[in-house]
Formats: sequence, structure tokens, C-alpha cells
Amino acid sequence: MMLRGLESLHASQWCHRDFKLENVVMDDTGFLRLIDFGFAASCTSETRFGDSWGTPSYMAPECFLGNYNGVKADVFALGVSLFYLYFLKLPFDHPQDKQRKEAFYHSTFKPKYEFFRDHNDAFWKQYKFHADDPRREDLKALLNCMLAEEDQRISVAGIRETEWFKTQKEWTCSPIGIWKLTVVVACSSQRPQQNILPAS
Repeated sequence: MMLRGLESLHASQWCHRDFKLENVVMDDTGFLRLIDFGFAASCTSETRFGDSWGTPSYMAPECFLGNYNGVKADVFALGVSLFYLYFLKLPFDHPQDKQRKEAFYHSTFKPKYEFFRDHNDAFWKQYKFHADDPRREDLKALLNCMLAEEDQRISVAGIRETEWFKTQKEWTCSPIGIWKLTVVVACSSQRPQQNILPAS
């Protein structure tokens, strides 16, 4: 799944910094590839960046402010992707908001994110989970952890230990059925390449 791609990238001490569903493509064999490493950078779990790269709808709040850790920002973007795969909506976006990054942050992202952070129960009432999904509370708990503020955000290793991850064999996506996602990114010892190793 997509988590494995980021896990491999981070293990090679790189972060993507523009993770989004548009940068995950399927090859001829049915495996998914993580592509577009234009903003990727060498980093550790402690490295901080002072720029503001990325796609606004997937960016973590600290990325807009230009002081962030790339590994944790990737986890946030993965959380946004998982949110979209389930609800077919982006959590902190507005389809008509095509403003520049700074204006988008203040007019759309910031108020929506603060509502998620400060009024979490009310935020989730806006979205309809699958009625027959026995893991919906586990998924909500996972998304809360992935979309949390940077200092509270879950790690990739932590995601693997959550109840939802340990029991979820498939990605359930509304309303288009089941998505089985397997991603492995092949990372060179230098710059990440846009090729994929088969899933083990």
C-alpha cells in the first residue's frame, strides 16, 4: 500500500514533500508507483525545512509557515490521501478556491483545519462513514493521528501499530468499492528514482 512507499523512502533518509494521489500511478503489472520527486530532499526525522513546497490541499499546516519536518509532512499528506480514498473529498480544501498558496491558507485551509483541531466531533459529523464498516471508529482515530499538529502526529511506524492498519487488508473507498493498493518505492543511495520494486 501507499504507506510502504513512504516507509521505503524515509528509510533511505529522503522525504517526498509533494505526496498526493496524483503522484501515485499504476504500472502495467497492477502495482502502484510513487512518482514526481521534484521536491524530494535528503532528510532525517529531525531535519527541518524553511521553504513551503507542495500541493496546498495536501500540505500540513506547518508547511505553509515554512518551518517543518519533511517526514512528518509526508505522513500528513498520506492522511489526506487516505481521507480522500474513503470520502472522495479532501478534508481542508474547497473546489472553487484556486487562490495562490498564501491566500488559500488563510481563506480556506486555516479555518477548516482549526475546525478539525478544535471541534473534532463536529468536524466528523460532516462526513458519512460506511454504515457496514466495523472499523470506522478505528479509521477515524487513525486519521485524527495522521492529521494532527506536527508535534502530535503519528509516525509511519506508529501507523503500522494502529488497530485499523493491523486489521485492514483492503482500502474501502466510497462509493467505488474496494481498492487494493500495493506500493513499493525503489530508492537509490543518491536521488530517489521513479521506479518500483515488486511488493514482497
